[in-house]
Amino acid sequence: MTQQKGYTTFEASNFESKTLSDCSVLIVDDEQSTQLVLGSILGEIIQVHCLSDSMQAV
Repeated sequence: MTQQKGYTTFEASNFESKTLSDCSVLIVDDEQSTQLVLGSILGEIIQVHCLSDSMQAV
């Protein structure tokens, strides 16, 4: 991983052994409908966690 001008790039070799089932996503949105839609779509392929308050994510 390298830091360049305010954003981070990841080397492909870091992820070669990962599959989508190894990944998880955190959805932070105060609208439950947004959490439901994104969670339903993404939940079929990866592990999904939802929060309504960004302070809970910290």
